[in-house]
Amino acid sequence: MRHLVGLFLVGLLMLSVQVEAQEPQNIVRDYQNDVEGDPDKPLRLRLKKESGLEMGRMAVVWGSIGGSDTADSFFLGKTPDKARLQFDLTALEGGGRVQLIVTAKDGQNVERHEIEVVSGGNQKSWLRLKGSLVAQVAGAVPTNYALYVWYPGDTVDALAKNEFEDVTSNQGMEKPRMLRAVKGGGK
Repeated sequence: MRHLVGLFLVGLLMLSVQVEAQEPQNIVRDYQNDVEGDPDKPLRLRLKKESGLEMGRMAVVWGSIGGSDTADSFFLGKTPDKARLQFDLTALEGGGRVQLIVTAKDGQNVERHEIEVVSGGNQKSWLRLKGSLVAQVAGAVPTNYALYVWYPGDTVDALAKNEFEDVTSNQGMEKPRMLRAVKGGGK
């Protein structure tokens, strides 16, 4: 197990060197288990414009949970209107199950969404949220995880539900069919 953890850390260091060369602007690294797990005292996670990202803003967390550190909590900000965000959670091999709990508080209204992945798994989910947003990553077994939060922007927020579903399922990409109106008896 120690050998596996060592290989994982070497791999992460190599990955971080490659990413460092690309000058990441907004990556939170929580390998020291220094992020609070209390959702009432979350760490501020700022979504920022990244080089190479054509739409919107994003934030990244590379962290670890488990053992005495059962959760990490992040404050994503407040939205006055419904905003679509994509949450991408990965639990790296050799760990346990990781759960992401996203809470949106808008006055008395509270929305709670759960996303769960097993060791070596990945889950992407789109959520449409309004209010004060908190994301909490939790797990009992020591596990390294990656969390990506992407807000594509107002253009995506303005899409109707069926239009958004067409975009996410890559529908509507065909060329429009040309219909020819024929008058008379087909002449």
